[in-house]
Amino acid sequence: MNFKRETIQLGWILSGVLCVVLFTAAMQLKGDKLCKGIKVSIDGIGGLMLVDENKIIEIIGGREAMEHRHIVDIDTRVLEAEIEKSPWVKKADLFFDNKQQLCINISERQPVARVFTLNGGSFYVDSGAVRLPPSSRISLRVATFTNFPSERDGLSTPDSLLLRNVVKIGQFLQSDSFWNAQIGQVYITPQATFELIPTIGNHTIILGDATDIEEKFARLYVFYKQAWLQSGINKYSKLDIQYKNQVVAVKSGIVSAVADTAKARAAINALMNGTIVVSEDSTDFVAIGGGDTLIAKPIIPTRLGAKKAIKKNKSKKITPLNNKVPKKPLLIVRKSKPPLKKAKKAEKKPV
Repeated sequence: MNFKRETIQLGWILSGVLCVVLFTAAMQLKGDKLCKGIKVSIDGIGGLMLVDENKIIEIIGGREAMEHRHIVDIDTRVLEAEIEKSPWVKKADLFFDNKQQLCINISERQPVARVFTLNGGSFYVDSGAVRLPPSSRISLRVATFTNFPSERDGLSTPDSLLLRNVVKIGQFLQSDSFWNAQIGQVYITPQATFELIPTIGNHTIILGDATDIEEKFARLYVFYKQAWLQSGINKYSKLDIQYKNQVVAVKSGIVSAVADTAKARAAINALMNGTIVVSEDSTDFVAIGGGDTLIAKPIIPTRLGAKKAIKKNKSKKITPLNNKVPKKPLLIVRKSKPPLKKAKKAEKKPV
């Protein structure tokens, strides 16, 4: 019984040794063979190759240097590392096939946006926020961003976060055929927010930051369909989609008198609460509308509002937008109540 078991163990040991010997012999036999050629395969973007095959061969030393060399003398790992130093190469795989050809498989980086800096430079950026130099071979159709603050190799933390937002917006536009065609340019503001310039329509789209991109563009798409059916998109000069559940639109030919974001929020919140507010400040606006679509219009201070403001602060001067005081004062109107009648002049009470 023990003899049979020992015989089986010895057989397994001899089989293992034989496998090692055969493998070593095969490696030595392959190592003695010469490289008979180079075969380069590039995984391009939609059939477009940004990496030049001749450049890859040049990196590894050229065809003459590689061909007719012993395979054992060629370190494929070292060559892979050298090729991956190229900015447009994401990954390189090298191996020898049965015909003793050196196969080089290249995976290219896929840019999602082209970015222009304040100094006039430009670069592409891929999904991993890796900056890529412009290609002299071909111009890619990707989202264009302008006014990026820096082109240094080492970005600051705010600029790195801004570049991540650029990638996020670029990926969304690239994934949607409609918006990829409609958005011609993305402008980066000094506040690190984004404004969109469409290819169709004479308006600007205020995107804000890169949060909730899908929801913002969904609201804009609904507004587009409604506006085109009703009066055409050229009726508006500005569409603001940065606030949740609403689109703020400014008609063309009307000077936007929005002083700052805080005042805009105040007017919109007042409307959502059921009140249309007429402010005494000539830099405010009235939000008119309801639901998900709001129309922002500038207002003209009234005589009544001007008198109240002057009485409150004599040093403050109120000037209407058109330098004319309307004959009838504008009143605060609540949705739940009918419009108020014309205010009568208050009678002076005896002291």
